[in-house]
Amino acid sequence: MRVLPLFVLPLTYFFFFLFFITKQSHQQQQQYTNNNTINSNNTNNEKNENNNTFFYFVQLTDIHIEYISSFNNTEINKLKLDAINRYKDYKLLTKKVLPFFIKPKFTIVTGDLTHAIPSNPNKYFNFTINDNFINKLYQWITKKINLNVPIQFLDQWKFYNKYSKISENYLNNNLNNNLDNLQLIYPKFTDISNLRWFEIPGNHDVFGVGNKLNKNEYLFLNYSLNGNKLLNDKNSFYIFDYKINKNLNKKIRFILIDGSPIIGSYRPINFFGSFNKKNFKTLQKILRENTKNNEIIQALMFGHYPLSMIPIVNNFNEKENDTWIDFCNEFKIKSYFSGHLHNMFGFISKMRTIMPISNHLEIETMDFKDNRNFKVIAIENKYISFLDVNLLKLNNTPAVFITYPKDCAYLTNEEMISEEEENYNFIRILGFYPYGLSDNENVLVDVMINDSILIKKGLEIVKGKTEYKIPFNYNNNYKKGLHKLNILYNNENIYEHYFTFDYKNNSVMNQCGLFRSSNEGDSLLKSFISNFGTEWILTKDWKFIFYELFNILTWSTGFIIILLFITFRNSIIKGCDMAYGLLENYLLYKGWEDY
Repeated sequence: MRVLPLFVLPLTYFFFFLFFITKQSHQQQQQYTNNNTINSNNTNNEKNENNNTFFYFVQLTDIHIEYISSFNNTEINKLKLDAINRYKDYKLLTKKVLPFFIKPKFTIVTGDLTHAIPSNPNKYFNFTINDNFINKLYQWITKKINLNVPIQFLDQWKFYNKYSKISENYLNNNLNNNLDNLQLIYPKFTDISNLRWFEIPGNHDVFGVGNKLNKNEYLFLNYSLNGNKLLNDKNSFYIFDYKINKNLNKKIRFILIDGSPIIGSYRPINFFGSFNKKNFKTLQKILRENTKNNEIIQALMFGHYPLSMIPIVNNFNEKENDTWIDFCNEFKIKSYFSGHLHNMFGFISKMRTIMPISNHLEIETMDFKDNRNFKVIAIENKYISFLDVNLLKLNNTPAVFITYPKDCAYLTNEEMISEEEENYNFIRILGFYPYGLSDNENVLVDVMINDSILIKKGLEIVKGKTEYKIPFNYNNNYKKGLHKLNILYNNENIYEHYFTFDYKNNSVMNQCGLFRSSNEGDSLLKSFISNFGTEWILTKDWKFIFYELFNILTWSTGFIIILLFITFRNSIIKGCDMAYGLLENYLLYKGWEDY
C-alpha cells in the first residue's frame, strides 16, 4: 500500500484554515446610498465657503534615525551609507521642506523615531573577523533585522530632538497660523497652543527598555519633542481637538494611542503591540464625557501599529471582548493612520482599506527610513484626503493632489450621506513647489478630466502658496458614472484619481474600490497581491489567527503522529520491544535492588 506524503495533511489543514478565515471576514462593507442631490447654485456655494473647514497637516512615520556613531568608524558599507543619507535627508525635511514648502498646521509622528543599536555595542564596534562573509552576515543580523536585543542610543535621540525642534520653531516663527484653537482634552495638564509636533513611540523606540518609567532607559521620555509631555506612566494615549473655523463651533478630534510593548524585546516578539484594558476603558470614558452637541465633525486616530496588530489585553495577557472595530464604530472614528509595516518589503505600496462594521478608513503610511515618504492629510468639512509625498521626488517635481472632489476609492458612508450640500463649483488642489528649483522658475501644471477635456492649462504652482481653486461646473454630464481627474507636469502624469456623485450605483462604487490598494496600471498579479495582502493584514485579528494556527499545528502534529504510528506500527512495536529488552537486560545486569 502506498502512503500519501506526510506534508499533504498539514498542508490541507492550512488551506482549509485560510479559506475559513477569509470567508469569515468577507462581509459586505458598505451600502452606497445618498438621498441628497447636487445643487450648485451660487447661494449654496457662498454658504458653504463661509462654513468651510479646510486645513491640512503632515503624518511622518518610521524615521529610524541611525546616527553614524552607532557604526564602526572605520567601516564603509551600504547600511552605514544608508544611515548617513537618512539623517541628511531628515535635516533637509525639518529645516527646509516642511516649514517653507509644505507648511502644515502641525506634524504627527507615528513611531520609530530612532532605530536603536545592537545590545552589545562595544563588541560590535571592535568586531573584527577575517572572514568577510561572516562579518557581513553578523552586521546584517545585528543592524538590519535586530535579531538580538538592541538598546536605545543617546546620539540618535539627541539628533532627532534637535532637528524636530528646529522644524517646529520655523513653523511657529515663519507661519502666521494661530493655533489658539488647539485644545488638549486628555491629559489636562499642559497648554498645547504653541505645539506643532506630536509624537507616539514605535517598537524601535522601546527596544531594550525594561522599564518605561525609567528616563535613563526609556529615552523617549527625555528626547521626544512633545510626546514626553503628553504621555506618562498613567496613560498610553492623548487626545486634542482642533477648532478649524472661528465662525463655527466645529472641531476635528485627534486621538493618538501608544501600543508599543511594555517591555522592549527583540523580533519577532515586539512586532505586535498591545493596549491595556484599563487604559482602553479610560479612553472610552474620556471620549464619552467629551463628545456632545455634535461639535466633532470627524475624529481621526493615529498609532504606530495597524489596529489589527494591537490586541486589547488585561493584566494577564488574556484577550478581551473589546475590539477596535466596536470602538471606532461607537466614537465615529473616520480614519486610522499607522506605520510600522513600511511597504511590506516592496510588495504593497498602498496599504489602505475601508473596515467592515465601523466603516472607517484604515491607512498604513509608507516609511521615511527607506522610501523617504511622508503623508499630507487634508480636511475639507466631512471629507478627508491624503497624498504620499516622496522627499527626493519633490526636489524637482511638484507634489500635487486634488482634495475636492474626493477620490472615490476612499469615500465612506458618512461622506456620501451629508446633511449639507458640499458639492461646490470648483476643484480644490493642494500643490507644493519643488524645493530644488530656484524661486523664480515657472512650475506649470495642466488639469484634465476623463483624459480628453482640458480644464486648466498652465496652473502655476508658486513657492509659498499651497492652496489652489479652479472654477468648474459639475453639470449633468458629471452627476452619473465614474470620472477621472489627472494632473500633468511637463506632459507627464503626476497625479490622478476617480470621482463620482453616483453613489447609488453599485457598479460604479465597486469600480472605485478596485483602486483602493492598487493603481490603474498595475499588473493583475501586483493588484491581487496588493488588494488581498492589504485585506489580510489590516482586517484580520492577528492574535486570533496565531491562536488558531497553534491549534491547527497541534492537531496536525497529532494526526501526523497517528499516521506515522499506523504506517510504521510493526516497526515501532518491534523497536519498543527491542528497547524494552535492552532496558530489562541492563537492569538485570545492574541488579534490581539498586532500583
